[in-house]
Amino acid sequence: NCLTGVIPDLSNLNALEDAKFRGNNDLRGNLNAFCNGTEYRENAFGQTRSIQADCGGCQGSTALVECTCCVCCDYSTMSCCDKEGKVLQKKMYTWETFNRGECSLNDAQREWQEENCLCFVQVPSEFGTGRYKCSTDCPD
Repeated sequence: NCLTGVIPDLSNLNALEDAKFRGNNDLRGNLNAFCNGTEYRENAFGQTRSIQADCGGCQGSTALVECTCCVCCDYSTMSCCDKEGKVLQKKMYTWETFNRGECSLNDAQREWQEENCLCFVQVPSEFGTGRYKCSTDCPD
């Protein structure tokens, strides 16, 4: 989504349930309005939130956004980590990831793309097919 600048005060978004601020190399700020210490603050409907951001939780990653309860992602290593720094998932990079324009990729990400994303292959999902992911195993 190529967001830039400083995150404004979002504390009035009481119904927010899920937000992904990750992968925005020029976005800075604080998302602790969604936190109750290291846990998510429930939204207005009593639901647990799920917030992802580039908040430095993976070993060796740089915190771009402050958030004590978020799932922290590091797009230089293409992974997201829990509060203890354990890798939760390697991100499935899709066509949309690299088709958002130059603002979404830093130098490390471009290097990863050149080495690991030689083509896009269609993958099944719970909704059928239609998503494409990066691959080095390209069809002829």
